[in-house]
Amino acid sequence: MPLLNLEHIDNTENMEIQSRNEHTECKAVCCNIYPDLCNNYKKPKMVETSTQTLDPIKLDHIYSCLYVERTKTASTQCSAPEFSVYCIKNDNDSKFYTGLSLTMFMTLVSTLTKFGKNLPYRISIPNQILLVQIRLRLALIFSDIGRRFGISHQLTSNIFNKWIDIMSEQLSALVVWLPRETIRRTLPASFKNLYPKTTCIIDCPKYIYIQRPFTFKARAQTWSTYKTHNTAKFLIAIAPCGFIMYISHLYGGRASDNYITKHSGFLNFLLPGDEVMADRGFTIGEELCARRVKLIIIPYFCLQW
Repeated sequence: MPLLNLEHIDNTENMEIQSRNEHTECKAVCCNIYPDLCNNYKKPKMVETSTQTLDPIKLDHIYSCLYVERTKTASTQCSAPEFSVYCIKNDNDSKFYTGLSLTMFMTLVSTLTKFGKNLPYRISIPNQILLVQIRLRLALIFSDIGRRFGISHQLTSNIFNKWIDIMSEQLSALVVWLPRETIRRTLPASFKNLYPKTTCIIDCPKYIYIQRPFTFKARAQTWSTYKTHNTAKFLIAIAPCGFIMYISHLYGGRASDNYITKHSGFLNFLLPGDEVMADRGFTIGEELCARRVKLIIIPYFCLQW
């Protein structure tokens, strides 16, 4: 009967124990070191673009989940904003979040940056402007926007209110009444064939919901029976090419479209021979006729988008 080599057996057991210890300590063991433990050995690791930040080895090995829990560091626990101006990388992103092209949005940021240097906010000025644009474009609540930028609800509201005043003061000069020659030169083809003398299209957009005022007089002036809510409204005039030429001050929701048109100062911009396009709710034909301006009522079927 052959003798057993006890020393060889001891060495083999030690190697197996050492191998098991190494496997226990390394939770994300590489398949190149232990190919027998990986079912996808020598297979290409392919991931989607959206998941390229994940380690494909962790996805292949079930035991690597412990490794993910142990490798959280302080750098991954910081309160960095989930969304910032650096997320706007192309025109599609910029138009979705701000309504502006990327070039136009960057121009807006560079124009307004100097007016926000003295503001006491730790968030960067481009992010502040982006915050305001997202609010105006998507109408998100302040809590949602604050979570995106990693700031509080109250700070988001303060930033928005402050920048609205700055933008109103600095950008109001961009709303100008175009000369008649410019309007004629930029007429779309549809207007050239049907309404070649159209100067502008006017409308009072949807009611703006507001909080109920404290005084009874303000409540009465802003109450809209149609919306059964306190609202505000304004008059806007755009050129046929789409350029905004006039925006009136805000009026209470109780004011009619005709009242706003007559008392907002809009009629002072019209010249004899102009033509104003509006819907059938604007019964201002007599006022325009006195100024030798023609009123074009849009047919009802044209309003069915």
